[in-house]
Amino acid sequence: PTSAPEVAPAPGEVLLAMNLPDYHPAFGRDPLAAGDWIVRGEGADEVGIVVAGPDHLTRTSLASPTLHWSLAKLPSGGVFHLTILDEDDEPVVLDRALPAPTRTGLQRLDLGALGVSLPIGPVLRWSIAWRPSEDAPPASFDFGWLRVVPLDAADAARIAAAPPGERVALLAEAGCFHEALDLALATEARAGATPDVERAITRLLEQAGLAELAASRAGGR
Repeated sequence: PTSAPEVAPAPGEVLLAMNLPDYHPAFGRDPLAAGDWIVRGEGADEVGIVVAGPDHLTRTSLASPTLHWSLAKLPSGGVFHLTILDEDDEPVVLDRALPAPTRTGLQRLDLGALGVSLPIGPVLRWSIAWRPSEDAPPASFDFGWLRVVPLDAADAARIAAAPPGERVALLAEAGCFHEALDLALATEARAGATPDVERAITRLLEQAGLAELAASRAGGR
């Protein structure tokens, strides 16, 4: 296996159209936000944290992926934390303080920039929590689940060689939800909110069960 290719369009590369993605879960759609796990969205009335990912186990091909989460309301203070636990509740990252968001909506969480490298193979649960103060219990939080499974050489080469407008769809087809969403959002930030790009982002969020988040993005533009 190999790591994912550099899939972001190169400087000067023109995006003529973006194919509509069709997300294929790599490990099925069984939800994990039940039973022994804490249900997503608990305490969301405080600041409205929502992880931008499905409620089932997702694949990432990267040891240091970029994840996304959403914030409905900016708090007046408090602390945001990232925690990542393995299947035995052993911490990969424990209560890592994050910079306070400066706006509501989607937030970008670049694990590489934080120096975080995830192990290949085990199921990992990542969470974003907000505490009113450093020693207070979380008042708002949400969870996502992922497993690092690198792309094989053929898939990595195929995605790297694809035109810019096809890469989001190819990543989604490979089950790499977080890479697909990050590339679509990066394209939006660089090229603007073109109809094709916005349809791709909306489609990914809706396929992840995040129709309300997709609608709030559309309403905020």
